[in-house]
Amino acid sequence: MRLAEIKGVGPVTARRIVAHFGLETLDIIENQIDRLIEVQGIAKKRIKLIKNAWETQKAIKEVMVFLQTHGVSTTYAVN
Repeated sequence: MRLAEIKGVGPVTARRIVAHFGLETLDIIENQIDRLIEVQGIAKKRIKLIKNAWETQKAIKEVMVFLQTHGVSTTYAVN
């Protein structure tokens, strides 16, 4: 999942997040999302938006993986 595709995170914000957290970025978003406040331009309101969007995308990914393991193609599952 690309960070810039998450609602509330555009390309500029994504670069700032990765520049700040480096290789720990995904772990931070997954387990310590409130730390995004450390990144310039991210306020609590945006963190909440990012958290909700991240959880939604994560749930969609889990469903897609489940369907693929049961023989449903990605194209069909998306539809």
